[in-house]
Amino acid sequence: MVERPIRENPWDEDFEPKEKPQLSEQQLKELDEKSEKVKKGVLYLAIIIVASFTIGFVIIMNFLGPISCPSGSTIVGSPGSADSYCVDNNRFNNGQKVLYKQAIALCSRASKALCTDVQHAKGCETLLNVTENNEPDEVDQTGEWVFTEGFGNIVQGIGSCSAKTVASDVAEKPFRCCN
Repeated sequence: MVERPIRENPWDEDFEPKEKPQLSEQQLKELDEKSEKVKKGVLYLAIIIVASFTIGFVIIMNFLGPISCPSGSTIVGSPGSADSYCVDNNRFNNGQKVLYKQAIALCSRASKALCTDVQHAKGCETLLNVTENNEPDEVDQTGEWVFTEGFGNIVQGIGSCSAKTVASDVAEKPFRCCN
């Protein structure tokens, strides 16, 4: 059996290597450069990780719908679900009647959008269930402007939540906004 010499414990406070490595100035400079590269790499990695989490959080939040709505509006759909949104409880500006393009612009100024035909129908049904008298103001003979992709001047809500008709370019109708 070969005997091995007992090494000194490198974790002892008094530990001193028997021979100190001798490095040239060039070697020390190379070690410093490598050390700086490692520090930069770790910093870049940390930035990438933080950015990834932040971007991921923002993406997830953009796919989720609202969990509550501001005063004066009602949530449609399950709070927080991707298909939920807020619909104004009442027609814009107490039922002010405007042209179709004006309705789009006024909702935009309020940081909202003119409700689509689908949003209007679901919102109308939701509002029917939450209003005291079960008659939200959109179910009447006037109807409201709704946004329908590829079509303009669509009025919805005449007599029922989903009834639609085309209106003339000069017609003035009430509207409501969604977000």
